[in-house]
This record gives sequence, C-alpha cells and structure tokens, in this order.
Amino acid sequence: MVDEKIADLERLGTVLGRALDGCEDGDQARCPVIEALGAG
Repeated sequence: MVDEKIADLERLGTVLGRALDGCEDGDQARCPVIEALGAG
C-alpha cells in the first residue's frame, strides 16, 4: 500500500514537472498548472 502511494506521488511529480516547464512567464496559455491550482 505504501509503495503504491509513493509510486503515485512520483508520477504526479513527473506530470507537474512537465507542466511547469512552460511557466517561465506565468503565462496561463502555456502553463495550465497556474489555472489548475487557482494561483492565476
């Protein structure tokens, strides 16, 4: 169970890392994470 949770977190980290790659300017069009997190 714990191993599954760790694997899930690692996958989430990878997805977030990829999404943040386009966030240099905080441009929502290139950075869906900003909108998804409600920080925009």
